[in-house]
Amino acid sequence: MPNYCYNTIRIVGGKEKLEKLLNDIRYVNDQNETVYNITRAYKCPSELDMIHRGGVKIDGAMHKRWYYLDKNGELVERSPFQEDDDDIGKPIGMTEGFEKELIEKFGFADGFDFRTEMWGTKWVTDCEDYREWLEDDDESDLNFECESAWSPPLQLLHKIIEKYDLKYATCRWWEEGGYTGWDSFYNELTIDPPMLRG
Repeated sequence: MPNYCYNTIRIVGGKEKLEKLLNDIRYVNDQNETVYNITRAYKCPSELDMIHRGGVKIDGAMHKRWYYLDKNGELVERSPFQEDDDDIGKPIGMTEGFEKELIEKFGFADGFDFRTEMWGTKWVTDCEDYREWLEDDDESDLNFECESAWSPPLQLLHKIIEKYDLKYATCRWWEEGGYTGWDSFYNELTIDPPMLRG
């Protein structure tokens, strides 16, 4: 189980650009509630999320990555804790050829590598304590809190600033192990907030 990282995030930019971001991260969850999750702005490809990683023995051989195929030979999403079932799919160890194919297509061989590299963390919860101020065409802002695994989603915030051409984002965070920080992203330039410099 990871240390939780608690994040307070502010994203600033033009009203229309922030509205586009809001539309992209808004969804209806299993409880039929409208919620927001910033990972939806830069999603992990679903194929990568179907690749499991860790350690598993399949037909007497150890594998670092594995996946499941259905009867038609299609990747299926399933928990590795489910009983093997022909309808659900049986585990198949990752081959060198399939791993190379995924890396060529996505740059990564599994969802874990994608998320930790592109988001800076394994997962991010839905936004809590969400507030928006979308009145200024030039400088509106979104404010919310979310949790992540081990570290704040700094790479993800940087990618959001670039993708939506926003002015900047700040993330004030603390992690259960006692680490804390405040990071700011101004377009393509990452700098410390002015009051922390010096």
